[in-house]
Amino acid sequence: MIPKSAIRNIISNIFAYFRNSVCFGHRSLIYHSIGSNVLGDPTGLNSLSRESFVEHIQFLKDFKIVNSCSSNLNYNELNISITFDDGYSDNLVYVAPILVEHEIPFTVFITTDYIENEKNCMSKHQLIELSKLNGVTIGSHTKSHPHLTKMNHNDLELELAYSKHFIEDLIGTKVFSIAYPYGDVNQRVATEVERLGYQYGFCSHFDTNTSNRSKFFLNRCFIHKNDGRKILKQKILGDWDWYKYRKTDPYLT
Repeated sequence: MIPKSAIRNIISNIFAYFRNSVCFGHRSLIYHSIGSNVLGDPTGLNSLSRESFVEHIQFLKDFKIVNSCSSNLNYNELNISITFDDGYSDNLVYVAPILVEHEIPFTVFITTDYIENEKNCMSKHQLIELSKLNGVTIGSHTKSHPHLTKMNHNDLELELAYSKHFIEDLIGTKVFSIAYPYGDVNQRVATEVERLGYQYGFCSHFDTNTSNRSKFFLNRCFIHKNDGRKILKQKILGDWDWYKYRKTDPYLT
């Protein structure tokens, strides 16, 4: 039997062969940990090696890299943003020095229950230190990393509001963005997100963002451990955008 990863690569290679142009817009990339174990990920799918990450940045630095929450983008060109989910300590210790050196902005979405409570995750002092670096934006990844669409109203409000206020009180800066755990969002969740004062919400629907995309259903594209330079290039240029058809766009739910 052909492995699923091999099938995905074959499909993307076919799309790359027939692609006539780059998919413009805002393409946001999802990273998690660089060189550490990711919670709930026993296969290590979401943990990139340090060597692979350096290779990625060497490739990405030649593109236009923007803040994930930029509001004045030219959607007739390719804009790339870099995001990290959960709040792993390597985001400060290893990632930040590389990206700050290259003046590359990036966003870290924090699951607040993980801070000081989970292995490989940041402490409060580390999060404060990270937030003070040039080009760094801190966002929320909820309180406990649940499936938000399955929660009742009170629990949903707690997840969204607690994490926002926890981060704001800790770093002394307003939090305007959230990444939905598992990309799990619908209109009910997005409405609550907006009511609580967020301005941007990110899911994991694999696609670029155009000017008419709702700012509470912003697409992001996953990056996995075996994504070398070739696959990264394909994902950046649009050869993996067929992946969005595997699941319904959450904006339509």
